[in-house]
Amino acid sequence: MEFFGISGTEFVVIALVALLVLGPKSIAQFLHVFKGGVAKAKAFSSRLREESKVENYVPSVDLSEFDLRSLDPRQVIRDAVQEEMQAWMEQSNLTTKNNTSAGTKLTDSDRKVTPPWKLNDSTP
Repeated sequence: MEFFGISGTEFVVIALVALLVLGPKSIAQFLHVFKGGVAKAKAFSSRLREESKVENYVPSVDLSEFDLRSLDPRQVIRDAVQEEMQAWMEQSNLTTKNNTSAGTKLTDSDRKVTPPWKLNDSTP
């Protein structure tokens, strides 16, 4: 097993050389500081893991009420055309009511509804 490219036997040799160079007192202090560093790294890792759980939380969503047919482009176009036709019909009915309430008789040309794209066009 290797850890940062150091095998087990190399690690033992490095530990023995450190023990001889630093002495037992310094090794104890180093191990105490190393233990504190490992504890801080462990706490940081735990906190990071908890934060990632909160950020990646996806609430359970009931998709049974979600109707994909409402997103069908053909249906969207049908609905838009139907709304426009309804608006044209209401406008036509208001014009008819206004003209009949004023006592004027409507002719066939009065009953024709001209689409907005032909309002500026002089041809019938």
